[in-house]
Amino acid sequence: MQPFVSKLPITVVFTIACALALPGAACAEPPWTSNIASLYPTATRLVTCGTCHRNFTAFGSFNPYGTAFRNAAGSVNAKLQAIENMDSDGDGTLNSVEIMTGAGFMPGYTCDAYQTTANAPADLADYVDPIDIGCVGVVTTSSSTSTSSTASSTTTTLPPTAACSQPVSSGPSPVATDCLFILRVATALETCSPECVCAPKGSLPPSATDSLICLQVATGQSTPLNCPCP
Repeated sequence: MQPFVSKLPITVVFTIACALALPGAACAEPPWTSNIASLYPTATRLVTCGTCHRNFTAFGSFNPYGTAFRNAAGSVNAKLQAIENMDSDGDGTLNSVEIMTGAGFMPGYTCDAYQTTANAPADLADYVDPIDIGCVGVVTTSSSTSTSSTASSTTTTLPPTAACSQPVSSGPSPVATDCLFILRVATALETCSPECVCAPKGSLPPSATDSLICLQVATGQSTPLNCPCP
């Protein structure tokens, strides 16, 4: 009598191994590759075990993003979308913003923890934190810090004629740095002046939605910018 597992299609066996996160299971092509590619076509760097696991070439323990994904309910796509507005790694940037910036930043690692991974790419530090590219301890916005007795925030000098969704850059359209700045404004880490420049959704105060709208435009999508500036 043949063992039950031997009668299963190889794709089913592979899926079971993935679901159980067996430490020795190979991870050449994660089963959710097509879901990542469909939802986030620009995030080509996230097609790897390391997006959810602490090992980039084999299944094993989960990183914070993988844990959030595992705990979410629904289909693979539903799980991915359910955790978009979380900051799984706690670095101050939403998962969705990290994923949709450039070719994708890892939403499960911080500059303090990425070195604990196994079989990581040599350039992993370059796409761990979009605010500290390379993990050199230098944020991508030029700023000066002011602190009060109850909270601290950063005020950045904006271009003299800042355009909608461009609190940092002065080119023809927003770039990722602008969108990250808007997100920091939404989380009270930066001050935007005039505030309306950081609210492309059309209303104040700036929120995470504004940073996503900015990012859509920065990545070439035809999303309208409706900053409520007079």
